[in-house]
Amino acid sequence: MAKELYNLRNHGGADAMGIRVDEPGQKLKEIAITPYIFDVMDEVGINMRNNERIKLDLNKLQGYQKIIVMLDDTSQVPEYLQRDPRVVFWDIEDPKYMELDDTRKVRDLLQAKINTLF
Repeated sequence: MAKELYNLRNHGGADAMGIRVDEPGQKLKEIAITPYIFDVMDEVGINMRNNERIKLDLNKLQGYQKIIVMLDDTSQVPEYLQRDPRVVFWDIEDPKYMELDDTRKVRDLLQAKINTLF
């Protein structure tokens, strides 16, 4: 959600990578996430069903000025990210299993946080 909201605001420039990605390249519509994530993003004109999952690795982070990390369990953050001065941790609950209204609140919170970057 954050990647797409950032790219909508900034006309591109953000990527999303995951630490827990079993099948890189898998489309979001193929994994077990709440359909509400798609619904609330559709509300702002973003279809992310065909977005592909990317596994995080150090080499992919070259060239980024800022790295936003959103994890409900920060103990899973790789050590190289914990030490990276570009990293900012956002304490935002994962909407994976939320109902529609709560998923909408997460989207709006992400949008507000993204707006502070500009």
